[in-house]
Amino acid sequence: MNIGIYQPWIYQRGGMEKDILCFAKNSKHKIIFYTNNYNPKNTFRDFKKFKVIQLNTTPVERDFISNIKTILTILNTKIPKEPKIDVLLVSTGGFGELISLNYNERQFLFCHTPIRAFHDEKFKKHGIQSSLFKIPYVMLEKKAFSKYSKIIVHSQNVKNRIVNDKLADSRKIKKVYGCTKIYKKSNVFKKYFFAPGRIHWTKGFEKIIEEFKEFEKKNKGFNLIIGGNYDQKNKKYYEKLKKLINPRIQILTNTTEKQFDKLYEECYCVIFNGLNEDWGLVNLEGFAHGKPVISINEGGPLEQVINGKNGFLCKENEFHEKMSYVASHPEKVKKMGEFAFSFVKKYSEKEFARQIDEILEKLD
Repeated sequence: MNIGIYQPWIYQRGGMEKDILCFAKNSKHKIIFYTNNYNPKNTFRDFKKFKVIQLNTTPVERDFISNIKTILTILNTKIPKEPKIDVLLVSTGGFGELISLNYNERQFLFCHTPIRAFHDEKFKKHGIQSSLFKIPYVMLEKKAFSKYSKIIVHSQNVKNRIVNDKLADSRKIKKVYGCTKIYKKSNVFKKYFFAPGRIHWTKGFEKIIEEFKEFEKKNKGFNLIIGGNYDQKNKKYYEKLKKLINPRIQILTNTTEKQFDKLYEECYCVIFNGLNEDWGLVNLEGFAHGKPVISINEGGPLEQVINGKNGFLCKENEFHEKMSYVASHPEKVKKMGEFAFSFVKKYSEKEFARQIDEILEKLD
């Protein structure tokens, strides 16, 4: 079977890119990618192993005018008839689902999240999008969702957003938990906390920095490393973070994949503070290196972290307390790391691809 995967943006090393690439590498079927924005230098290098077809270009910015341009572009984007595909899998975190309104063949949706500004209660509090934009968009969105045979999600958190806002019936939704590469378990625990993620305000890095400074008052010898993909549209946030750091805090941007893996491999513990995160790949990647995590107690991490077993769930203002605990209990950290490594094996890339293959193969 020939499977086409459409995702509007494949231009950075984010969770969505990692998910669709993981599926492509482990599926038993032939994969072709379609995208409106492809940057092979900035995204995962393994995309080069597949045919990637560039369609009409959309903006990467997220301001009001750019969003309108993106919607109009996707509504006018056509999937080429050649090479022929048997099924289209649309990967979306908002906007991408609209391509179904211009495509009438067999299609499935991999919804990492419906657009969070409208469907995530915590995100909505930030008032990112106006109600004038929301009303027409949600009308288009509901019509687009109705055209998919099945909708794949990777967490209960995302399923709840779809069902609660009546974008689709729960019976149409299939849950396939997100995956990670299983690495060799690390036995190296250097004295630094690692906070990975895209340099973006939703990752809550400023609070991690604040909590680390609080931790530092009573604990010496540890560092904090923030590492992740950075692009110009997040420059303002990046500059804000740089003003908060001290000699014990580093921000590493646009590292290579090998450098990024090494940061996981050698860290003492992983820190995660994503705002009501859809799923939370960071935690799984920490587990896959044999590292426990200290994670915010909301969103996808509630489905991953077993408190006291593979890490800790806590409120934002409790991070420094958990940092202090793990810093003074190195044997506990190693034990949690061992449990985390064993726990994460059920989220393997092969199992992830097998489940999606099974959904796409099943006749409607």
